[in-house]
Amino acid sequence: MGQPEVEKKELTFKDVGKDKYYYNAVCWALEEGIINGYSEEIFAPDNVCTRGQVVTMLWRLLGKPGYADKNPFPDIYEQDYFYEAVLWGYQNKVVTGTNGKFAPYEPCTRGQIVTFLYRVFAE
Repeated sequence: MGQPEVEKKELTFKDVGKDKYYYNAVCWALEEGIINGYSEEIFAPDNVCTRGQVVTMLWRLLGKPGYADKNPFPDIYEQDYFYEAVLWGYQNKVVTGTNGKFAPYEPCTRGQIVTFLYRVFAE
């Protein structure tokens, strides 16, 4: 996104210090509504992202575009925070399932992440 300037440079996350290389990125993503923390004070920058988290970040980055109502995954439910993002991703061929499921809590590998990015941005 070109490393845009962020207006708010103060975080409530106690685990994201101003000296960290990702500080401005976290500020920007939070300001843009792309990410949330696990709580007001915990971002957990060293945690591995799940498939559900990654598709949700992409969906939010793109402004929460619409999606089809058809849910092809038996492990995705309407009450899940990633529900709309997964359906959008599936409808737009950004994400696919694994063994008939989406597996939202499985780690999102580097290969999967780069493939999601390619499918969204490479045209």
